[in-house]
Amino acid sequence: MFCQKCGTELPEEAVFCLKCGYELNTDSTPRISNKALWLAFIAAVVSLGAVLLAFLPRSESKPGAQSAASNIAMVASPSASVIPTPSPSPSPTPTPHSSPSPLLSPSPSPSPSTPPQPRAIVRESFRIKAGFFAIYPIPASEKPVRVTGRFKAEGGRNDVEVYILDEYGLANFKNGQTAQTYYNSGRATVGNIGITLPPRGQNYYVVFSNTFSMFTSKAVKAFVTASYL
Repeated sequence: MFCQKCGTELPEEAVFCLKCGYELNTDSTPRISNKALWLAFIAAVVSLGAVLLAFLPRSESKPGAQSAASNIAMVASPSASVIPTPSPSPSPTPTPHSSPSPLLSPSPSPSPSTPPQPRAIVRESFRIKAGFFAIYPIPASEKPVRVTGRFKAEGGRNDVEVYILDEYGLANFKNGQTAQTYYNSGRATVGNIGITLPPRGQNYYVVFSNTFSMFTSKAVKAFVTASYL
């Protein structure tokens, strides 16, 4: 709607012009907006469609099922053709796969055993005073211990005594008593050690003794190892 005086576009329900204030046509006849006309048109179309649908033939069917009346009509009618039910196709028979025989699979070859690594017990040069001795422990093991080595003494008569003792033998040796020895070099200048000790829960000991000398100290070079078998 437009103002009759200034031509300004106004909403349909306006009574006065929003720009110039001119009083618009105020006749008592109600105006029907375009929106109302469209709503009325849509309602009429919907009503007409509902009436048409009411007169159309209806057919109801349930998927996956046939009524008893249709089954009877099919049997009684001579022109009805019976459609054979397709037989299910046979499922393919799985081809058996033979598993390889365990006898044919190669057995893993045993890994070679690692030889025991020797452990250094003594690897040094040292000096023993007259009337004294030096002790080097061999750690305890539940396995047999192979002790090997070599020693050399210098000074005085160039001799030293070397023993391998257990706990009890070492206690007796320290007290000047007779001790059981697993190795006894006697007084020697040079000697080789090679002995396998039985397994024990206690340490063994390598003893370098200069207790028999009253005045002369001894210089000893020794290299002794232990291998746990």
